Amino acid sequence: VIALSAPKPILKDNPSVEIYRVYYHKLEYSCPNLNITNNIKDCLESDCIIVSSPTDFHYEHLLALINYKGYILLEKPAFNAQYQIDYMLNLSNEFKE
Repeated sequence: VIALSAPKPILKDNPSVEIYRVYYHKLEYSCPNLNITNNIKDCLESDCIIVSSPTDFHYEHLLALINYKGYILLEKPAFNAQYQIDYMLNLSNEFKE
């Protein structure tokens, strides 16, 4: 599992979840026992990606993950602008499933 921004305690404390990598946009960020990257493409090797960043970044993150073939869990609210909603609704069903 990869969490975009800080992993939630429920994930860190669950023995059946392995946090493979954490994306954080600032290179200087560090956290003990977590493999942190500032390159979102490093996240593409995981089984699932959890987007738990501020809403203002959701659209940007999903665009960067547009070719990702695994599961993406997007926290709510998903977007804060109508054009972002319209763009995502017009994506193929394969991406939205």
